[in-house]
Amino acid sequence: MKKRLEYVDQIRGLAILSVVIGHIIQFNNIQGGLDNRVLNIIYSFNMPLFFFISGYIGYKTIKVSDINSFLQHLQKKFIGLCIPLLTWSLIANEIFFKHQGISITIEDITNTILRPNLWFFKTLFEIFAFYGIFAWVSSIKKNNFWIDLLLFAVIVILTSGYSILLGNKVLSSLLLYSLFFYMAVFVSKYPFLEATIMNPLVFAFSFILFVTLCGFWDIRGTIYDDILKVLISSFSFIVFLNVTIRTQWNPFISKQIMTFGKYSLGIYVIQFYLTKLTVDSPMLLFNNLNPILLFVVCTAIAIPICYIAIGISKLIELNETLDFLFLGKRKKTIAKKRNQIETMRLQNYA
Repeated sequence: MKKRLEYVDQIRGLAILSVVIGHIIQFNNIQGGLDNRVLNIIYSFNMPLFFFISGYIGYKTIKVSDINSFLQHLQKKFIGLCIPLLTWSLIANEIFFKHQGISITIEDITNTILRPNLWFFKTLFEIFAFYGIFAWVSSIKKNNFWIDLLLFAVIVILTSGYSILLGNKVLSSLLLYSLFFYMAVFVSKYPFLEATIMNPLVFAFSFILFVTLCGFWDIRGTIYDDILKVLISSFSFIVFLNVTIRTQWNPFISKQIMTFGKYSLGIYVIQFYLTKLTVDSPMLLFNNLNPILLFVVCTAIAIPICYIAIGISKLIELNETLDFLFLGKRKKTIAKKRNQIETMRLQNYA
């Protein structure tokens, strides 16, 4: 069996590659853009897959047991998610890439906070914030499935109330993605659930239903499509988890996919500036391709885009300040200095 982080990075890598493929089709209005069949199949599961993985690995890595650890958890997620959101939305978009004038208005700030284009960062931070409460209370009664289920119901109520306060509908995208996140938390926490989804019969059943149902989802659909998305995404998580754990990948391909996964945050942001391949007109060249060939061609375009985004991310990483602002990373040297200062402070009090 592979190391946990290997297959987590592989799933992230495949998910971010599918995001780039989808955006190539959408932003270039290939075969109708949002009405394209390949795009609808991809969008039926790819972003939920990120929330599944976040919940799955989040349980393993996030420990909250008191107010201090809760605040540290919030601080870490704010730096990792909200700082890049603010930097890319306000500095990059409004200063570096703005066509006319250089200014940041109150409206820009409000939209970034409430309705950001990089919605994934905001939604994931909100989910992690509520998860801090879940993890804190859950730590009191460890490994009690029914209490955790009750806690999840409370989180659903809190999330719904929060969505309503922000003027959103009760069945908001935040609630929908929270469902994916917590499903994976339960799978990660309780071995009997993980053993169940790793069962070969469950895998086969999930694979058949995933392949069958994903073609019926419509991005412009109704609440029934939301329900269908929950089913498709759940089956996709089971399929991707089984495939990445059980399959012996070619070492070179595995390394590349894992690299995509490790740099998924940077790829997610930077690909927005790269996937619009033409200035004005749609890419009519692709209009007569069948869905399979279209997927293959778009994948061939998406892979170098991912490598370009990784290259830019690595350049950003060379400078601690830029790395902090654009990728939400704090170098170990900074954390080490803070620990040294805190140790000296405690020694002075002693």
